[in-house]
Amino acid sequence: MTFGLLHGLEVTIRNSMHDLLTAHFGMPRWYAVAPLSAYSQDKIRDAVRDAVGPNASPGKVVAELMFGFWTDLAAQRYHWTPWQPCLSGAFPRVKLARPIIHRRLENIRWLRNRVAHHEAILTSARSLYEGHQRTISLEQLAECGDWLSAQIGRWIRTYFRDAASAPS
Repeated sequence: MTFGLLHGLEVTIRNSMHDLLTAHFGMPRWYAVAPLSAYSQDKIRDAVRDAVGPNASPGKVVAELMFGFWTDLAAQRYHWTPWQPCLSGAFPRVKLARPIIHRRLENIRWLRNRVAHHEAILTSARSLYEGHQRTISLEQLAECGDWLSAQIGRWIRTYFRDAASAPS
C-alpha cells in the first residue's frame, strides 16, 4: 500500500521537474543540453538506451530515470544551475531553502527503496523507518505533497487515513 503512495509522489515530483526543465531549456529533450555532471549524464545515457535509443520520446526517457536522479537535481552541485533559475519552482507552494527540500527528497527516496526491497519500515508514533537511522513521519510525506499542490497533500493524508482504518 505504501509503495503506491510513494510511487505517486515520485511521479509527481519527476513530472514537475521535467515540465520546468522543458520550459527553461525550451525543448522536451532538455537533458541533451542541460549542464549536468558526468554521473548524471551517464544516467541520461542509460535512460535513453533503456527507452530504446535516441529516437525514444522524451517522456519515455524521463520515465526511465530513477528517483535518485531527480533528488540529485536538488543537491548542492546543482544549486546555481538548474536549481536557482528553474527547479526552485518545482515546489510552488513553499519557499524553502534547497538543502531542506533535498534532504526531504532523499528521505523519501530512502524510504521508497526500503519499501521496494521489502524491508521493515513501521515504527511507533506514526513514523516510517527509512534507513540510515532516520525516520520520516506520515505528516512529513504529506507536507512534501503540499509543496507540490494542495491536492497531492490531501491525497496523501486521505491515503494514510483510509489505510489506517482498513480492516486487517
